[in-house]
Amino acid sequence: MCFGTIVSRLAEERIEEARVIMRRFLWSLNDESGGIGWGAPESLAEIMCHCGQLRREYLHMLISYMCEDGEEFFQDGNYLELPMLQRGLLWGIGRLCQHHRDEMAEQNIVENVAAYLSSTDSTVSGLALWSLGLLQAKSTAQRIAPFLDKEKVIQIYRDNYLQDVKLGFLAEEALQAMS
Repeated sequence: MCFGTIVSRLAEERIEEARVIMRRFLWSLNDESGGIGWGAPESLAEIMCHCGQLRREYLHMLISYMCEDGEEFFQDGNYLELPMLQRGLLWGIGRLCQHHRDEMAEQNIVENVAAYLSSTDSTVSGLALWSLGLLQAKSTAQRIAPFLDKEKVIQIYRDNYLQDVKLGFLAEEALQAMS
C-alpha cells in the first residue's frame, strides 16, 4: 500500500520517472525478461489505485494478463500461466474494483475474471469470487453458487488485513453484493 502512495506522489512531480517504474514491473512479467514478476501485478494495481493518470495509461496492460492471444491481428493478450502470478493479478483486479468499481466495470472484464472460477488453485478461484462480487457481476451468479458449500480456507489481504476466509463465505459475499 505504501508503494502505491509513494509512486503516486512521484507521478505528481515527475510523471516520467513513475512511468519507468510501471514499465519495469511490466517488463518483469514478460517472458523475455528472464525473471518472474513476483509482486508485480499487485504493485501495478496498488499504484493505479492511487494514481488516475497511471491507471488511464496502464490499466489495459494489467487487464491483458488475463487474456489469451487472439487471431494474428488481435493479439492483445499476455496471459499469465503460473497460478502464483494469477493470484497477484486477481488480487490487483479486486483491489482496483474496491477503489474504482465503475471504471473497472466499464472495462468488460467480467468474463475474463469468471474464467478463473475453474482454476485448480483455490486461492485463484477465491480471488475471482471476490473480484466478481466487487464488480457486482450478476451474470456470473449461477457460476458462483456452487462455491457456497466450499469449506476450503484461503488467505486474502483485504481491508488492511491478511484474512483467512472460506470460499463459501466469498461466494456468499459476492452473491449478496449482486442483489
